[in-house]
Amino acid sequence: MSLGDPAIFDPNIWYQLSEARVDVGGKDLKHNLVITDSPAGFGVLPDDNNYWQFVPTGDGIENRYFLRSQKTGTGFQLATCWDAEEIHPAKTRLCLPPTDDNADAQMWESYKWDDGTTGIRFINVKNGTKWWLDVHKGNPPYMNDDINTQVFNPAQRWLVSSVSAVAETSFHVDDATTTKPVGPSSPTNVETAPTDDAGSGEDGGSQSLPRHGLSAGVSAGIGVGVAGAIIALVAIIFFVLRRRRQKQIKGEEAAAAAITDYQNGIHEKQAAAALPVEAPTPDTGASEFQGSTPTPEHRGKGLAELPGNNFSPQSPASRTQPYNPGPSLPPHSPSESSYAESHRDRYV
Repeated sequence: MSLGDPAIFDPNIWYQLSEARVDVGGKDLKHNLVITDSPAGFGVLPDDNNYWQFVPTGDGIENRYFLRSQKTGTGFQLATCWDAEEIHPAKTRLCLPPTDDNADAQMWESYKWDDGTTGIRFINVKNGTKWWLDVHKGNPPYMNDDINTQVFNPAQRWLVSSVSAVAETSFHVDDATTTKPVGPSSPTNVETAPTDDAGSGEDGGSQSLPRHGLSAGVSAGIGVGVAGAIIALVAIIFFVLRRRRQKQIKGEEAAAAAITDYQNGIHEKQAAAALPVEAPTPDTGASEFQGSTPTPEHRGKGLAELPGNNFSPQSPASRTQPYNPGPSLPPHSPSESSYAESHRDRYV
């Protein structure tokens, strides 16, 4: 199915949105898509105090926009959400979540009807081409998969009229591509698929529209994140390898020290074994004195049995007898005295 030619809007212009069931193309619009206090949250009502801004998504598709309400500011954008209160089986209605420029549900594409009638259809990027924005009789807007173009469905043909320039600084879009805005009687028709993927698959359900590239900020962020992750990974690998190398070096040093100590011990033992062994010197202290070393025939005898010994054991009773000095010694011979006198002068 041909979606028609792209419908282009000026991002620095406020627009009024209505639909062909309640307004007529080519004339001033009496109704507007507004935010309500009802559970549905939206309605096409006689209210001219809420206008919409079309902000390009910046992904290279000229007719893809974010829609922002003049009443809620830049912090919220028009999207599709699942709603249990919706009577259509797809249960998909409009909602106004916080701004998320990466959310497909907040992106809309606008196309002119190619059947010669006025009006524009909006296609939600997430919901796809098999679901168009429609409005129940008496409200609210919802996503409808009945897109038979042979049957004229006025509520799927949205009328868009420019109102005034965007004077609010917070809404102003810099370097925007300004084109001739759609005239007062250009209706808009939207095709969207339900957010719970109802009707999708091989049975002819809708498919999400492709995203074309990433914004410059997102691409830069991804690049910085990838570079940071690579640097961190390299640092971790370097640290682990360095720790492992240090442990290996310490192990090698400890092994080398153990081998050296073992070899030194062997050398010391070999050097000690090579030294000459000296025979023990006999103790001659007692033999220097004449008569101090007993002869073989005297060994094992008692002191009283040795020749020349006048000592005899006495009983305790004999100890009271007078001391007997024994025989007197003969006087020195003249030869002994003359010898002493002849050598006296040597020592004086």
